[in-house]
Amino acid sequence: MVCDAAPTAGRSESGDPASSHGQTLSHHQGPDPKPSTKEHSIDRFCYQYLQMVSPPEYPPGDLVKSSRVQNEIFERIFAAQSAPPPKMARLQLRALKELVQRIQESVGDDESDEYAVSDEFMHRIGELMSMPRTSELDEAQHKCIVSYRLSLLEPPAMIDILENRSLIAASGTTGLRTWEAGLHLGQYLCMNGHLVRGKRVLELGAGTGYLSVLCAKYLGAAHVTATDGYEEVVDSLSDNLALNNVQWSYDPSPLTSDATVCPKLLKWGHALMGTEEESWNRGQKVHLVLGADITYDQRANPPLVATLRELLHLFPDAKILVAATQRNETTSVVFRELCSQNGLCLEEHAFSLDQIPKHVPDRDVLTPYYTLSMPIHIYYISLAGRPDGPS
Repeated sequence: MVCDAAPTAGRSESGDPASSHGQTLSHHQGPDPKPSTKEHSIDRFCYQYLQMVSPPEYPPGDLVKSSRVQNEIFERIFAAQSAPPPKMARLQLRALKELVQRIQESVGDDESDEYAVSDEFMHRIGELMSMPRTSELDEAQHKCIVSYRLSLLEPPAMIDILENRSLIAASGTTGLRTWEAGLHLGQYLCMNGHLVRGKRVLELGAGTGYLSVLCAKYLGAAHVTATDGYEEVVDSLSDNLALNNVQWSYDPSPLTSDATVCPKLLKWGHALMGTEEESWNRGQKVHLVLGADITYDQRANPPLVATLRELLHLFPDAKILVAATQRNETTSVVFRELCSQNGLCLEEHAFSLDQIPKHVPDRDVLTPYYTLSMPIHIYYISLAGRPDGPS
């Protein structure tokens, strides 16, 4: 059976990922907490640039022409990137040229003695233009650090992810970039931190490890097992864990390691326990299972549902939260029907970012940024007969 409960009171659905690369994110996940101000426009531009939003929302020229603002922008996002990799060099050059153009267009003839493009901007442009050029095709083969700022944390914090938004590995995995469903589920968890705090978390289809880092470093998880079905993705998880100073180990036992995250290969549909094993994952209990954008491939849904069912039989008190982007109605229906056929109950916890701004300080802007062109559903999945949902 599929227990289609009504959306949680006061919340509604929103969100999307897959096809967002290259789209303008002029309106992220919801309205800004307060009417836009000039100072907010500087923050917004810097955060979007660091998150590699393309194109970012540039602050108005009459603001950027100020030497103080130019210095602030340079120190916040360009100063630390003195020798960027080719892809970042291209993005940095594009951003600097756009800023210079806006400054020049905003300076009137009678203001030329008062305002000018900063020496730092012009010097950096010269450096970037003298760098060896590489083709965009070659650039697409390399990863860059993408910085996601989480304004719902107190204080706001950054998660740095080494990823490639334009590359799908030869194995076919899409786990080399962070998708919008992961960002959306991350916002939900930031607002419902009690679901993670002190819990042992298992992430399915961890990809870049964004949610695992969030839970382990900022939401107080006791331990996180970050799993994926592709060895290439599991191997790369350690890079992002180290990048965020998160202790990790391939050994899940707390008796042998102080690590808070354990990267692990987990292929859906394969039995979690072999005939010679007394327990799964060294007997470590699981309280919360997370999955973001793991239902998009209809072919992968049967083994995924089998794994969800086995996990709930192994850990009947565990909660499962899945964020699913609805790219087409058929995929959503197939997943729901498979859950019903396997004795799993789905309860949708509709989550709208419209109510988030009241949680964001007046001085702040809502981050991270992601598009809303397709809805993102958040499902609580349980064994039929136990649809009590997160609490």
